[in-house]
Amino acid sequence: MKKKILIPLSLAAISLVAAAATYVARPDLFNSSIPTPQEKKLWLEIRKGVADQLLDPGSAVFTCVTFDNGPLSDGRMGYRFIGQVNAKNKFGGYTGDRTFIWTVAYEEIERKPRPTILKKYITYPCPETDHFK
Repeated sequence: MKKKILIPLSLAAISLVAAAATYVARPDLFNSSIPTPQEKKLWLEIRKGVADQLLDPGSAVFTCVTFDNGPLSDGRMGYRFIGQVNAKNKFGGYTGDRTFIWTVAYEEIERKPRPTILKKYITYPCPETDHFK
């Protein structure tokens, strides 16, 4: 009797862990249009803000960076940048890609909020052309 109860409970636990580990961003949020000079300048500031949070900022490798400008989740208009960063740890090895996200309303750009590096990997559509290399 106990074996029959443990199997469904363990399967439920595995599915909950799997659901929490992967979050799929909505692909329609990011249009990957060609950035303007102002957006490229903004990207350099974001890149520095992400790198400054790493143990070895000089080793940061950015991939799959995409952005959009339009309505944010709170209804205001602004920018959203999302991408992957890989950097060396204290042992000198690369840690693997980590997702970073940066959103800001147009009226708050001068304040330069700090980008967020997530603890887990988020899957989202990678742009075919990387405009930020």
